[in-house]
Amino acid sequence: MSFREARPHAVVTDMRMPESDGMALLEQLAAESPETPVFCITAWPQWEASAAAIQGGAREYLKWPRDLDRLIA
Repeated sequence: MSFREARPHAVVTDMRMPESDGMALLEQLAAESPETPVFCITAWPQWEASAAAIQGGAREYLKWPRDLDRLIA
């Protein structure tokens, strides 16, 4: 099922995953469902990755677990 078919209200993705990464998912979402807000979260924040994620369409780039309240809000 594609993101366009699933039509999620939002996507929260970790930037580091076993078989992929958050940037790859962000690129896929931007192509398939650009209206879906994406929130990237990581335990290892890097300025360059944050800038790339925001430029790639992420709504927020958050540090886990410090920004959890911000994500919930």
